Parts: sequence; structure tokens; C-alpha cells
Amino acid sequence: ETILLRAEAWSRKADAGDPGSSQDPLSEDIDELIRRGTREVDARNLRAAFFLDRGRADEAAPDLEASIAKEPAQSSAWYLRGRLHAARGEQLPAVEDFDRAVANSRRPDARYHLARGRAYLALRNGAKALEDFDKALEAAPDDAAAHQARGELLYSAGKPEAARQDFDAAVQRTPTAFAPRMKRAALHMG
Repeated sequence: ETILLRAEAWSRKADAGDPGSSQDPLSEDIDELIRRGTREVDARNLRAAFFLDRGRADEAAPDLEASIAKEPAQSSAWYLRGRLHAARGEQLPAVEDFDRAVANSRRPDARYHLARGRAYLALRNGAKALEDFDKALEAAPDDAAAHQARGELLYSAGKPEAARQDFDAAVQRTPTAFAPRMKRAALHMG
């Protein structure tokens, strides 16, 4: 448990841009957890997320395959593998993995629906994307990313007033975020 907490701390430090944090201590801690057989799937998923967040999808793949093989009903491994497929531009396999993540989740998870909605959008299936963005907002009404994604979809569908409402909601939830502020400003000018 202590090693997993230390690995999570290394990951958070790296996410914050701490130049003293690197993959090596994180990988060493995770390798130790795997050797012990302690929370192996959680440890592998943490390392995979670390790699995915840094654009290193290929390095995440072995941990995700091992997690899914060990615990096929664990939703977060499917979600992470869906992210891996999406990062590679493989949207259909991404949707299939996000489907499994949603099906295996004990409760609705906005991240799963948002990711699947983005994959559907990449496949040019706006209706399915909108369904997932709506479900993401049902699960987490304050999710700024879901408001922004739905706003972009609504804007591209020719619904500027509905898009403006979502961009406004995204800005209210993350006032310093640049993208929703610019999109909202463009709508107010137009």
C-alpha cells in the first residue's frame, strides 16, 4: 500500500511538472508491487496512465494487456486501453473498449462517457457523441470538459445558442481555461 501511494505521489509530481520526478522511480515502485502481487492491476493501470498522459501510448500497452488479462471486469483498464486506441487514431477499437469500461463500471463515470463521445465524434457519429456527452454531464454536471465538448458539437451542428450555454458553463467551472473562453467570445461576437 505504501509503495502504491509513493508511486501515485511520483505520478502527481510528474503531472505538476516537477523536474525532479521521472519515470524511473515510478516504474521501480510499480515493478516492486507487481513482484509482490500486491494491487498489481492498480499499479499497472497507474503506470499506463502515466505513459498515456505523456503521449507514450506504446509504453502503456503491455501494462494494459496484463491488467485486462488478470481482471477482465475491471473498468479502468478498459478505459485506459480505449484511450490508447484513441491516441493511435484507432477510433472503432477505442469505442469498443470504452463500451466495456461503461458496462463494467459500478456507477456512471463521466470520463468513460466523455472519452467514448469524443471517439464517436472522430467517427463522425454526432448523435452517439451527443448521447455520451449528455451522459457524462448526468454523471458529473460540473465537468467543464464535457460542457466544452458538447458545446463544440452543438456549435458544429448549427445550434449556437445551446453551444453558448455549454461554453458559459465550461468557463464558470474553469474560469482560467483558454479554449472555452475563446469559443464563448466568438459566439458572443457572431
